[in-house]
Amino acid sequence: MPAQEKIERALSMQGLYVESERQFAEFTNIIPLKANPLELYSPRLWGILLSVGSQIDGLLKLLTEEFNLHVNSEKFPAQCQALNSGGMLSAQKITLRDKFAPFNPFEEETRGWWEAYNATKHDLPEGIYKATLGNTIQALGALFILNHIGNILLMCTFPGSNVARDPVERVLRKVSWQVFEEEFRKAPDDPKGVTIGNLEISPRLIADLQPFRWGSHEWHSTVFYHLSIYWPVWGEIRLLKGVP
Repeated sequence: MPAQEKIERALSMQGLYVESERQFAEFTNIIPLKANPLELYSPRLWGILLSVGSQIDGLLKLLTEEFNLHVNSEKFPAQCQALNSGGMLSAQKITLRDKFAPFNPFEEETRGWWEAYNATKHDLPEGIYKATLGNTIQALGALFILNHIGNILLMCTFPGSNVARDPVERVLRKVSWQVFEEEFRKAPDDPKGVTIGNLEISPRLIADLQPFRWGSHEWHSTVFYHLSIYWPVWGEIRLLKGVP
């Protein structure tokens, strides 16, 4: 596939994500996350979950192609297994901006959101009750992570980027990712308590800025903090001595 077409496809997927996140943020402005149970369902969430699930399906196929992975099936479990062949998906953690409760939507025990998406698509009218706040959060989080991975692959195609010399196989390896959940919990806003490489910077700023940084194309999530960093790009995150 020509490089320009890859760029356009990646940016199109990111644009779709932004729209889904905007719709979810509008919903939670009316139905606040802190004041409602994760079991709450809504026809508004049904529409968001359907869109997000379809985007995940398409993005999984794009990523397995870009990583040149052999996949036995186009179904969700096989696609995830292929992308996690080096442990990349296992190394992902995010948390809501409104509540520090880190999670990985790709872990086996949290994948009920994918069955929920299928139910909202194939098992109506009963399936609409699977369009819950919790399932939508998990699905949107999974899409956020996949777009982040896609963005790193996109940066690898640009000679001037800080990952231009990285082989794409490196992104697949779990050892190339650092989860800084503990550093975020202990010193989220303290630039004097954490270093990344030789730079003193707050974990919240790292989580807020690093997922979609590409030249002049910069934006952050209004819903999530990303607590996993492709650390070969920036340097390893460490707590300074004296931070409890």
